[in-house]
Amino acid sequence: MSSHLSVATNVSHPACPPQPGYVRGFNHPCGCFCVPVPGEAGKTQLISFFQTDLGGLLPRSVVDSFFPASMTDFYSNLTKAVKALK
Repeated sequence: MSSHLSVATNVSHPACPPQPGYVRGFNHPCGCFCVPVPGEAGKTQLISFFQTDLGGLLPRSVVDSFFPASMTDFYSNLTKAVKALK
């Protein structure tokens, strides 16, 4: 069994220029490691790292109120999608 790494970072592209009325967030280098769990066939440990700047003039309290829940929802949906593939 092997480990996998997926990485990403923010990019600019001429086909997707900034548009008036929209705020563009910024992703610093981020990604995840998928590592087999020793002694537990069919199980994988997911280790992720993100540093996202949502941009705009959102107060920190607003970001802090929804961002953790959105990350929890992301991993819950990821778990459901992986189980559906089995």
